[in-house]
Amino acid sequence: MKFNHEMSAEASSSMQVSTKSYKTAEEYPTSDIPDLGSHMYPQLTCTWNNSKMLKAMSSDMPIVNFLADVPEPKYPPLPVHKPSKSATLYLACTKVAYEEIKNSQISAWLEVVHKAKKKEKEEREQAKCAEKERVEKEWVEKLKREHEEHAHVRRMMPVAGGEDDRTYETPCMKRTAESPSES
Repeated sequence: MKFNHEMSAEASSSMQVSTKSYKTAEEYPTSDIPDLGSHMYPQLTCTWNNSKMLKAMSSDMPIVNFLADVPEPKYPPLPVHKPSKSATLYLACTKVAYEEIKNSQISAWLEVVHKAKKKEKEEREQAKCAEKERVEKEWVEKLKREHEEHAHVRRMMPVAGGEDDRTYETPCMKRTAESPSES
């Protein structure tokens, strides 16, 4: 270690700091930054031990070969206890009861679904019938209006005499007008 003899630990009365006590940037030793890319390792995958796969993944990735196999830990088997007769009987009864509940719930659910579908079908049929009745009623009303318009046009005829003063008379008025002149 190099010591700078110009630097002293004594307190200065003037509190002035000498520029000689600091190193310049050129005085600090420099070193090359290592290429970290050559030291990177691939992420572990399911094929981490397949060297051909690793070579195919990237040519510049280093392949690490482990000298010894690392075995998976072996755990002792879980102890198997034979259940008692009462526990076996209880489990069997519980299973049967559960199946019955499950089956009754399923049948109840199917019944609800069937009723909902039936109700929906009836509502669609009612809506269809109501729409059909509405269309028929509109058609009948339209025919009545057209019939009344035609009847009104037939009742109204231009006034005899050829004058086109846009006055009209009904056939009844025409007959009454003609009958007094005949007598």
